[in-house]
Amino acid sequence: MEVLWTMGHGAALTEELSKAHFDLMVSPNFSVYANQPRMTHLFRIRMSHIFYREMLEAGLPVVPHIYFGAAEDIDRWGAWLADSPAVTTAACNIQTVTDARFRMFVLEGLVRIRELAGRSIRFIISGPSSPQRIRHVMSMLGPDTIITNAKPHQTAAKHRVLTRDGTQSFSKLCYGERLRWSVDTMAAFVSAAKQRASTASTVTSTWPLRVT
Repeated sequence: MEVLWTMGHGAALTEELSKAHFDLMVSPNFSVYANQPRMTHLFRIRMSHIFYREMLEAGLPVVPHIYFGAAEDIDRWGAWLADSPAVTTAACNIQTVTDARFRMFVLEGLVRIRELAGRSIRFIISGPSSPQRIRHVMSMLGPDTIITNAKPHQTAAKHRVLTRDGTQSFSKLCYGERLRWSVDTMAAFVSAAKQRASTASTVTSTWPLRVT
């Protein structure tokens, strides 16, 4: 992603993207980590938002990517969404968030952002792949959450398939069949989590949020 920023962006990039005729795009994200300097957080959040604005102004079907590193970032995102009623969907990538405390901070932050927006915001969450992690995300953000990950491809590429308990098993099937098997298994994980979340109570944020 840094290469895109360094090499330049704007009309040339959005023109190329428009040729792909995607139904939906997520604006580029620049990772924000808990151990980064605060100025790095702010700069990378701004970079992502600039890309989003340029894609939107070019008429692309884009949703913003939300990252934050501190409570004040959450407040700013909530205020921006409150002033941007056309935005009904937002994305967040948590595939590199390995620290459980920071992951909870991110999920509660998204809940808080939706509260501050004052309306329903549907989230596209990239990364969760285990049944437990998918259930946790949906229990926090609701059954309409969209889950994306590369686990089926990664598993199939290693001559394995996903099993119903979330583990992997060696398979002699061809890559395409392994991929389809694992995609179907992942879809079952998401469907079960969606059904469970649809009967759960609405989650509210605990404020102020802290990374301890």
